[in-house]
Amino acid sequence: MDAVNRFGEALNRGACQSIYDDASVVLQGLEASAAWRHECERMRETLGQWESFRLRAVVATGPSTVLVDGTALFAKGPCHLGTTWNVENGRARLFSLYLLGPAGVITIPAPWPGRRPRLIDPPPKRPAVAA
Repeated sequence: MDAVNRFGEALNRGACQSIYDDASVVLQGLEASAAWRHECERMRETLGQWESFRLRAVVATGPSTVLVDGTALFAKGPCHLGTTWNVENGRARLFSLYLLGPAGVITIPAPWPGRRPRLIDPPPKRPAVAA
C-alpha cells in the first residue's frame, strides 16, 4: 500500500521520470523511458490529481512479486488500478501497471507488438461447486 500511495504522490508532483527511475529493472528493460513519460503525462492530463486508493486485493504472485489491485480515485473519476511490484532489498519497485478509466486502458509495459491473447472456442466452463 505504501508503494501505491508513493506512486500517487509522485504522479501528482509530475515526477514521471522519478517513478521510472525507481521502477523495477525489468520494467525499465521492457518500457523505454520516453514511452513511460508519455503514458505518465497522459494519465496526469486525462485523470487529474490522484485523490485516494481503495484496496481490493493483495496477492503474492511469486517469491518476490506482489499484485496490488483496487480503485484509484482521481479528480476526474474512479479507475480500476492493478499494479505489480517486485520486492527488491525490502523495497517495492513498480513492475507493471494496468489502469482502466476515463483515459481508456493504460498498460505498462506496453503489450508486445503482434502478441494477441489466445482465445479458446468454445470458452472453458467453470466446474460446478458443491454446496
